[in-house]
Amino acid sequence: MIHLSDDEISLYAIERELVDSPDSAEAHLADCTSCRGLFDVHERFDETLRASEPWLVADPSADPHRQSLRAMALQTQREDDEADLLLAPLLAEPEQAAWSELVKDPRYRTGGVVRRLCEAAHQVCAVLPAQALTVSGAAIAIAIALPDDLYPARAVFALRGLAWKEQTNALRSLDRFREALKALESAEACFTELVAPDFDLGIVWYNRGFVLAERDDFHEAEDAANTASALLRHFGQDSRLRFVYCVEGHVLWQRGDFARAIKAFERILSSPATGNDAFWVGIVKANLGWCHLDAGDPLTAAPLFREGRAGLLKLAVAGAVTRCDWGLALVTRDLGHHREALAQLLAVSAAFEKQQVVVDSAAAMVEAFEIMLALGQADDIERLATGLVETLTEAGRMESALTALAYIKEAAARKSITPEILRAARTFLRAASSSFPRLLLEALV
Repeated sequence: MIHLSDDEISLYAIERELVDSPDSAEAHLADCTSCRGLFDVHERFDETLRASEPWLVADPSADPHRQSLRAMALQTQREDDEADLLLAPLLAEPEQAAWSELVKDPRYRTGGVVRRLCEAAHQVCAVLPAQALTVSGAAIAIAIALPDDLYPARAVFALRGLAWKEQTNALRSLDRFREALKALESAEACFTELVAPDFDLGIVWYNRGFVLAERDDFHEAEDAANTASALLRHFGQDSRLRFVYCVEGHVLWQRGDFARAIKAFERILSSPATGNDAFWVGIVKANLGWCHLDAGDPLTAAPLFREGRAGLLKLAVAGAVTRCDWGLALVTRDLGHHREALAQLLAVSAAFEKQQVVVDSAAAMVEAFEIMLALGQADDIERLATGLVETLTEAGRMESALTALAYIKEAAARKSITPEILRAARTFLRAASSSFPRLLLEALV
């Protein structure tokens, strides 16, 4: 994605017609979180100063409001240029960078560094969520260290809220939902400090709806979606309301109301805001695939998974592609091709393990075990469960997943593994982790 320059954003905030292509800029701002974040800072500052006193001057260039806004635009442009130079070598080799140490160096304690780190975390979150978590953590530490009066209108709190929101995305992608909710509380506290917080609070609430839906907290997820919808409708943000509808569809799916869930996702697919957005088309088609699969219609689900996967593969959204592969594996199973489905599920589990999405890795493996038991390959269950337990133990990940897999391993070693044990393990994984996120809530917001 080609972003708007900071100068274009600041000029658009001052007056729409100051940019060369206002319609194009408007469309980009509606869909790009990074650019929208800076635009919101300028817009809030604009609203605050306009509300404080009617600047009645004959020469617009002499308007103190416009002068202050242009000064802020120049400041942020300078900060971002400096941040680009400072961060380029670190972002080129992120695994070598001492991210937690950046806040100790005064050169990195700037708003520009926070913005660039948030952008970097957002861009890699779907593919490398662990890296996004580390980078967003550095952004949070630096944002907190910035003085409250760095920008007019307490706009530094927008930066702090943005950093916490990016950490929420990373934690969600890593199945760490309780921590994600805590991060959202911090983001909400920051945005509440702003003079006009409703837009940002709307974003917090639909993020909260996503996380609650993934934790199976259906009533709370619905309430969060309704709150987000009420806050965002005022801004005419149809593109962002898609996130709210996605939460609603997820809740209906979790409740087993597949017919209404299908209608909810088809509503998103037919929305003008979705249009030719390849990411959203891919996500929604994959979600429709899950709904049809769980409604007992694998033949309808299969092409939806394939179409969703093809679009998401072009965008290199690894987690979403793997979930499409998971759906296709279960389609294969439901059509009676068990050996082929087994190979696909093992590949899905390995892919999730590589992405450090451990609950899904364990769940896909248990589904593979069920097929292996039916095929008389119980000895392989012990070997594979042992390997996965060792991997997850070394990574220090998800005690509930480890407990379930360890129980399976011991039962297989005693030659007492049964379908009932495997079904119980799947149920335990879901209950203990408060998560069963097959449906794709991959959209990073």
